[in-house]
Amino acid sequence: MKRLVVFFVLFAVCKSTLGQVLSDQDTRFNFLEVGFGGGIPVINNRAFDNWSETNYHSKLSHAVEVMGDYFYVAKKYDGGLQLTGAGDIYVTLAFYFGRRITSANSHLTSFLNIGAGEFINQVYNYPPVGFLPTADEVGQRMYLRYQAAYLSLQSRNYINSLGFHISRNRRFNFRSGFYVNLNYRPWNGSWQYGYDKKTTEQEYDNDTGYYNVTNTKYTGRRANGVPALADTFMDAGVFVSVTFNPRKKH
Repeated sequence: MKRLVVFFVLFAVCKSTLGQVLSDQDTRFNFLEVGFGGGIPVINNRAFDNWSETNYHSKLSHAVEVMGDYFYVAKKYDGGLQLTGAGDIYVTLAFYFGRRITSANSHLTSFLNIGAGEFINQVYNYPPVGFLPTADEVGQRMYLRYQAAYLSLQSRNYINSLGFHISRNRRFNFRSGFYVNLNYRPWNGSWQYGYDKKTTEQEYDNDTGYYNVTNTKYTGRRANGVPALADTFMDAGVFVSVTFNPRKKH
């Protein structure tokens, strides 16, 4: 989070010294966007936390998440991919599509999006109670893995007063804003307990001949007795982005 604060300070300095503020005459739409930021997840995993505290005297901490995304923003609609994660704990990847809900000249450009994605939670140091490893599992770095599809309702907002040009032709710009995701898992996943298994295969290239390729695949079995995660969760945060308008300015 400290790095994110430092970046926003540098962002403000660049805006005041190098950037030209986006004017009302410039289009605020029809651009490709690559952004990143950070946020705070809110996940009430009471059943799982009670289980981990009872058996291992600790619980998961979802303090801060990092976010990266790729969007296309048209005048009325937007769509794109968003990736969030918190270290080795969890990762989400979702596709969003939605519509603008503010006026074209508003100081805050807001889109209301619906999305669908995949949630993957990885937990180390919490083996299922009574777990007995097989011969293949002995010596491996074992961890719990929870994977499930989810649906999402997103509010994505651009603060237009904090945007500025970074190219003479005004096609490249910096923008910033904030997002709020309300997420729901209608289909419960299940905990697996296993490890990342590496296999080596030999392939052939006409120029170099045979060479080895290493593949990694999670190998696990159902972890009975581990409580499921909450079916609802949310996350909210801020972002900065570089945008590119492919349409030539007149």
